[in-house]
Amino acid sequence: QKNETPAEKGLNIFAKATGLNQRDVLTAVTSPKKIAYIEETLREIERGDLKIRVRSLENEKALERMSLTQGKMENLLVASLLLNLAGVASSRILSGAGVVGAAAF
Repeated sequence: QKNETPAEKGLNIFAKATGLNQRDVLTAVTSPKKIAYIEETLREIERGDLKIRVRSLENEKALERMSLTQGKMENLLVASLLLNLAGVASSRILSGAGVVGAAAF
């Protein structure tokens, strides 16, 4: 390579002699920082400063089922309220409205 500076030429000779490439050098430079980060994270977990939250599919499904059950219970409560209103109401209009409202749920 004709346009190499003396430093680049020396670096290329060193790389060929040692078998190191740019990726190896990058790994050697960044590894201590990554290891320090992992070590600090583990220490935070041990101290209780960092809590790991895991989402599980079973929990998601259970919450979904509970939500559906709660919605059904609300509808049942409103329907029974309207049926009671229809039963107690002395007016024919209120009684009819209560039965129609209960049937809607």
